[in-house]
Amino acid sequence: MDDRTIAERRFDELVAERRAQGRKTYGKGLDHDDNFCWKMMALEEALDMGQYLMAHIVRLEAEIAGRA
Repeated sequence: MDDRTIAERRFDELVAERRAQGRKTYGKGLDHDDNFCWKMMALEEALDMGQYLMAHIVRLEAEIAGRA
């Protein structure tokens, strides 16, 4: 029986999609022994997220201003 909530199922689906994309891009799954600077990669992802959020906020503000 799957007792996950809808939000949990959707989150799990997104994680599975990202894993599949990573395997496609890198030819394997995430491995802690890979020679990556994980802290820097995480920071870069966080910075990208900030940019995406700002773009969304600006879009929403423009939509709201257009309705005024």
